Amino acid sequence: MAKALDNKPPTSSVARLFDQGAVARALSPANSCRKALDATELQPVAHDSRPPQPAVIKREFVLTPTAEEALTRLVQVYRKATGTRLSNSHVMRAVLRGVAHGMPTIEREADRLGPLKLPSNAKGREAERERFENTLASSFIAAMRTLPAFEQD
Repeated sequence: MAKALDNKPPTSSVARLFDQGAVARALSPANSCRKALDATELQPVAHDSRPPQPAVIKREFVLTPTAEEALTRLVQVYRKATGTRLSNSHVMRAVLRGVAHGMPTIEREADRLGPLKLPSNAKGREAERERFENTLASSFIAAMRTLPAFEQD
């Protein structure tokens, strides 16, 4: 049977700040830890300077009805062609592999655009946003047209 607690645990992290016993334990020297960390026993450890990457990164996009229709149609085309139950994520990852393959060319085409003004997201500015996105799309398509074939590993 479980033993009853002598003291009630703090009810919040703020309450723990005022717990004198917890403060004393936190500030007391850790002799047992110091013995274990004798400088003669320490070995250098090689560290990878890159932060660990998660296996999956979730993203959320806001699409216009036209962009939603294009994505839906693209997924349907590849579902039909492959006979599989592809998700939007499968297709977007494949598209982004193609983008990664063409990144140097995309960068060259993007540099040709020069400075642009980002349109407002306010209502009534849809036409400006569409012109802006069409400019980016035109640059992207120009880059894609000049790419060599994608070589699979």
